[in-house]
Amino acid sequence: MNVVQTDCELSEVFTDAGLWPMLMTDAARIEIVTRGSAVIQNKSGPFATMVRASDKAKGCTRSLTTDWFYRRLDNGERVLRSWMI
Repeated sequence: MNVVQTDCELSEVFTDAGLWPMLMTDAARIEIVTRGSAVIQNKSGPFATMVRASDKAKGCTRSLTTDWFYRRLDNGERVLRSWMI
């Protein structure tokens, strides 16, 4: 299994969580948390439209939108969902 061990290796995969290995060192985890989610979030897209296997579930296609990265509070304020990557 691939384990992120160096800053160089971390930098290569840091901006795409899909490339993160299953096992990470504690140092890599600390670095990711320290850097924060802003560099990982791809709020501007592009977002692919996926075709669902079954048309029984909420339509035939689905896709992520920029709006999903924000939560609208009761007072109308939009708050960034910083945990979402």
